[in-house]
Amino acid sequence: MSAQRRVSTLCNQLSCQCCSVPSKPLYGCHLVGSLGLDDAESVFTTCSEVFGPLLRRIPDGETGPSRRLWVFNQRTMMAKMPEVDQERTKIENLICFKRGVNVAALRLRTGYVEYAKESWEVFSKLKGQGKIPQGTRFQVCLATPYVLSSHVHPDYWAEAFIAYEREVYNNVEEICAAIPHEHLSIQFDVCYEVIVSEGEARVANHMCIPDISPAAVADAVRRVGLLVNAVPPAVETGLHLCYGTAGSAKRKTLGPETVDEACVVQNDMGTVVRITNGVQKVLRRPLNFVHLPVSNKDALDNKAFFDPLAELDPVVKMSTEIYIGLIGSGMRNERLNTEADLRRIKAAQAVLPNFGIALECGLGRAKDEVLPILKSHITALEAAN
Repeated sequence: MSAQRRVSTLCNQLSCQCCSVPSKPLYGCHLVGSLGLDDAESVFTTCSEVFGPLLRRIPDGETGPSRRLWVFNQRTMMAKMPEVDQERTKIENLICFKRGVNVAALRLRTGYVEYAKESWEVFSKLKGQGKIPQGTRFQVCLATPYVLSSHVHPDYWAEAFIAYEREVYNNVEEICAAIPHEHLSIQFDVCYEVIVSEGEARVANHMCIPDISPAAVADAVRRVGLLVNAVPPAVETGLHLCYGTAGSAKRKTLGPETVDEACVVQNDMGTVVRITNGVQKVLRRPLNFVHLPVSNKDALDNKAFFDPLAELDPVVKMSTEIYIGLIGSGMRNERLNTEADLRRIKAAQAVLPNFGIALECGLGRAKDEVLPILKSHITALEAAN
């Protein structure tokens, strides 16, 4: 059976046009952001060919050497600012500012607006040519403000957070002004809040959330909800919850096979459920979708790991597309394992029968594997249904 016919058959089995959240057990796929392809056009066309209408929104893939490592290109952008102390920045390998600079008043450039406008032009052109399904939206991914601790020295966190949070709000406003709302979907990447909420004090010391007390964590989650509220109602908005990537330091210790391991151990789905519920309590608009990762490769056949899904806010269960990142969960060499994917799906469905499927995170580092990994979603959907 051809790829297009496979997708068409799945769409007929899974689609439900009468409600915003499909009613079938497994109702489609979601991509959280980065894809190791050459450019945005390659991402849009490849995803449209592989998924068709099973993918409700497509990101631009955060392609190219400057963007493939999530937000770390922002450090390069900030380092060019005249207010930066170049000598100390070079020594500390984190952005440091000159004496007397009012850091809170600075505009800390993220690049999100420029990237979104550029990729939207490509998306719009391809959609006009019929190469992207008509119902598919353009997905823009923005990290929440605590990500600045990846770039900025701790001495400046308090002031820099004020500036960066203001910039994210500005980015939302500018992107929504530039792209028609009916074609736009905004995803907030929520990473550092997840890691701190997991109670990892050692890791939290390297992040600008003040501490891991319940009050500090609750405030961080509340701020995510306020960001969602800033998006106009006609623009789809969702969350990608993430456990991060271990990075070079852990690879040196544990070996290259840990390239995609999470920063901290995910004990179960409890943390991401609590964050989702905390955000929902703040909302004055719909949360259209949420991505809940499975970063623990030992979640196979483990219903207890998924039991916290039963505690999702009833509003989320009824009105939000829930995507569970269980395709290829764990280390890279286990991504193309349909049998393991199906075991995780079965364990999750014992608690939450209806959801969509996704990877636990992006594919920015997996250029040679991108196409087979994308197709593995379709294989899992076919086998599960």
